Amino acid sequence: MCIRDRRIQADGGTRIEEVLKEIRRIGRKDCTYIVISDGIDAVPEDLAKEVASRYRVGFIVVPPSWEPGWLKHFRYVRVRSAEELVRTAVAMLG
Repeated sequence: MCIRDRRIQADGGTRIEEVLKEIRRIGRKDCTYIVISDGIDAVPEDLAKEVASRYRVGFIVVPPSWEPGWLKHFRYVRVRSAEELVRTAVAMLG
């Protein structure tokens, strides 16, 4: 992620399927997991649905972004600035 002039932009590299598999492996229900990404990735629908139903996972989606179908299973918020990112992360933890 790149922060320039208080605006944020994804710079690639988040392998969301691997992140969700790791959350499933860790399996802590007393945690809130926050994933910061542009959401641009192919994720199996069944994996997204399973992880979303078992664990508290929130996505903070940064530009450039799109809305893949699997994202509908999670709580997610689109942000455009560093300030929004911080506010959103705090709200998701609260």
